[in-house]
Amino acid sequence: MSKAVDYNPEESLEELFLKSIKVKRKLYDASMDRKNIVWRKRNYEVLTEQSELSAISLLWNNLTTTKKARWESAGVVCGLTGYQLFVQDTSYRLENNLPGLIYPSLYHQYKIARVIFDNNDDYGLLRQYHPNYYYLWVDNVGQKNARTPVRIDEDATSPITISFYYYAEVEEYPGASVFGVQVQGWASKDDVDFPFDETVNLEQKTGWCFFTYDFVIDCDFVYSYVVDLRFDYVKGVLKFDNFSVEHDGENYAIDPNCDNINEILQYTNLNNLENWTLIMTYQDIVKESIYP
Repeated sequence: MSKAVDYNPEESLEELFLKSIKVKRKLYDASMDRKNIVWRKRNYEVLTEQSELSAISLLWNNLTTTKKARWESAGVVCGLTGYQLFVQDTSYRLENNLPGLIYPSLYHQYKIARVIFDNNDDYGLLRQYHPNYYYLWVDNVGQKNARTPVRIDEDATSPITISFYYYAEVEEYPGASVFGVQVQGWASKDDVDFPFDETVNLEQKTGWCFFTYDFVIDCDFVYSYVVDLRFDYVKGVLKFDNFSVEHDGENYAIDPNCDNINEILQYTNLNNLENWTLIMTYQDIVKESIYP
C-alpha cells in the first residue's frame, strides 16, 4: 500500500525545497526523493575553500582573548578586522604547508615589501606615481571577470604626509650615499606653476622602525607628484609595510599593505608602470612582496 505524506515548507524555503527534490511521475507509484549532489571537478575548489574556512574559524575560536586582542590591534594597522587578518594569514600558511600559527606584529602584517641592493656604486630609486587623476579598474560585484574603470581624482593640497614601518640593514658610502624618502612634483600658487622637491633621510635603527614626515609645499594645490625611496650608493636590504601617502584626510598609497609591489598598475592613462617602479638604476636590485 502506498503511503502519502504532506509536505508544507515555509514560504521562504519553498524554492529551496523544490530545488532539492526530484519527482518520479508515473501513472502508478509516483514518488519523490532528494537530489544527490555530484561534485564535479569545477566544484572541488569551492568545497576546499569551505572546508578550509571552517578549519580556520575553529582555530580562531580556540584562541585566547589576549591573542584575539593582539590580532585585532594588528588588523587596525592594515585596515582589517582581527579575524580578517587571521583568515588571510592562516590561509596562506595552510596553502603553503607552513606549520603553526604566528604571533601577529604591529609593525608588519601578512606580506611585506623587500628591496635588496647588492652594490653601492650607483644610484637606485623606487618610485610610486601619483598624477592628479587616473583610472583604476574595479571588479564588478557578482560579475565574474567583469571590471569597470573608476576615476580617482587626486588634487592634493599641502601637506603630503608619508608614513610607513621599515626595517633597514644598509652599508653607506661616506660622503655620497643618500638613503631616504623623496617627494617631488608640480604645484601651483597664485596661478604660477612651479616644481618642488624634498628628501628626508631614513635612520638606521635596530629592528622595525616607524617613519613619518609632513612634506609641506607652499602652494594652492599640487598638480601631480611622485614618492621615491632612494638608495644611492648604499648596499643592503630594505623591508617596509603599511605605506601611507596621506593628504586631504585620505590615504592615496597604491597597494598600502605592500602585498603586490610588482603588480602592473591598472591605469588607463599610465602604461607599463608597477605599484613600485624601479627608476634610474644600474644596480642589481631585487624587489618583491614576501611572506616574512
